[in-house]
Amino acid sequence: SIDWIVQIRMPQSIHRYIVGLVMILTGGCIYILMRPHDLFGGLPVLFTTALYQKNFIPDWILYSLPDALWYASLLCFQQPLRFRDGKVAPVLTLIACLTGPVHEILQYFMLAPGTFCLIDLSAYCIVLLIYIIICLRKSVRYAANT
Repeated sequence: SIDWIVQIRMPQSIHRYIVGLVMILTGGCIYILMRPHDLFGGLPVLFTTALYQKNFIPDWILYSLPDALWYASLLCFQQPLRFRDGKVAPVLTLIACLTGPVHEILQYFMLAPGTFCLIDLSAYCIVLLIYIIICLRKSVRYAANT
């Protein structure tokens, strides 16, 4: 559990950045350690482990989880959505929110490079839903305190 991060006294933006960094590193480790054949056209595998065996780990962990973690980290680094007073700030956050799902949909119509994957789209939508719920919860808490 990462509850200890929340208990440390520091600005909330720092918490978001730490969580975002952990997600980037986790996604990167999954990609580097378990998918070296996908890097730069195939890096030679210098070591083999039980983790690298494709049958041992489900495909969604190898292929969809790193993308979802990177997408979630992008949202962590964005200014949180603010729903109070009917304003949503800033526009870049909205673009970041749409980046993952829209790119996956464009892949379905072959308008973007890559292969469409329903699991990837589902993972992006789950991350986006969690992000919106957190933002709404913070907005309600902010409105209650003012």
